Amino acid sequence: QKVPVSMMDAPVLPSLPRINNVSRAQFDSLVSIGQPFVVADAMARTNAFGMQGWDCEWITNNFRGTRMKLEYAEDNPSEFNKQKIEDTSWISRLEPSGIPESVLEAPKFAPFYFDIKAFQSEPHRGWGANASRVADMVAQATVPLYCMDERNTNHLIASPEFWFSTGGAGAKAHMDSHCSTTVSIQLSGSKRWRIGITPEPRAGRRYHDGAVYSRRDQWVTYTLDLSEGEALILPPAWIHETNNLGSSCASSVTYQFPVPAPAKYFSSFMKRARGTTDIAECWHVIRMYAGIGTELPRQLNPATASAQIADYFKRIDADKSGYLSGAEVAASANRPRNARIRSEWPSFAADIVSFHDSDRDGFISAAEYQAVATRWNIIDRKGPLAEEDEDEGGEEEDREEEDREL
Repeated sequence: QKVPVSMMDAPVLPSLPRINNVSRAQFDSLVSIGQPFVVADAMARTNAFGMQGWDCEWITNNFRGTRMKLEYAEDNPSEFNKQKIEDTSWISRLEPSGIPESVLEAPKFAPFYFDIKAFQSEPHRGWGANASRVADMVAQATVPLYCMDERNTNHLIASPEFWFSTGGAGAKAHMDSHCSTTVSIQLSGSKRWRIGITPEPRAGRRYHDGAVYSRRDQWVTYTLDLSEGEALILPPAWIHETNNLGSSCASSVTYQFPVPAPAKYFSSFMKRARGTTDIAECWHVIRMYAGIGTELPRQLNPATASAQIADYFKRIDADKSGYLSGAEVAASANRPRNARIRSEWPSFAADIVSFHDSDRDGFISAAEYQAVATRWNIIDRKGPLAEEDEDEGGEEEDREEEDREL
């Protein structure tokens, strides 16, 4: 299966890629460009993954002494974990989500949420006496999928979230704030996902829980059913909704992973990324990509920005070849002051190359760097879309405007 160079080449496909026997190269390419896809044989081929058979009934027996919370319910705004997991009544509990009946495909009932990753950082929520034991059990069962980089291991162990939904229950459409890619593994039952790339940026528009239902946003790019043993790979800044269309309880586990980063995706969709305040924490990362390991200043003087950006390139181009090799990028990216971002993004240097390398030859040419960094600087300088621009143009017009300024 040919992988498109960027999502700009194929922003909407007739169906979501659903792949068996995924190679590491294919997996990394799709993640980098921000293409959602399903690893159909995720659990079957990941032999060390230890959650086979973890359905809702298994959870009630083996997670005893822990608590979870009802999420996305109409009348349950509490952050506290009030539901005892060993109390089996939750398996069939129908708690209204508050979504209007007129929104036909949205979940009408709320799921249960067990974000065991937070039991140490948020002890006030009440996790039960056995939270530490269950967290250890989850950690021991967690491994990267067979097609994933092993450097993701610790990040997966640090980020598990379990979701349990009876028939008709699921998560309201929303966007998460993190910058890394999500993998959701269906442990039992099946769920329907509706997912969509960020609509054109509009002033003040955010994508918190259920916000799209009261607006006329055309946000659904793909609809897919995820079955037991399959894994959905979902890029950041995608709106997503789930719904259990079956009659019995379905269980799933979700993680975030950083290798590779969705760098080419951020490069292709700069305007949307910078205009979507839900993912504001990603702007610093993109600035670091743009500056090749040094945050590209937002307020470069427009009159001299081109020369300043060219100077950034020349300082890193050690052999004066007009191209930056992976080693030259790594020398800049791996400076001691970048230790923290490298711990969060283990493939940081390679992600920088991906961000700028338009022809995918493994090098960053002076022309590639000038074009990508200058475009980001123009977008970053303008900031989120101004109120008076709210109803003007789309991504194509934005690009034309940026080209005129260039």
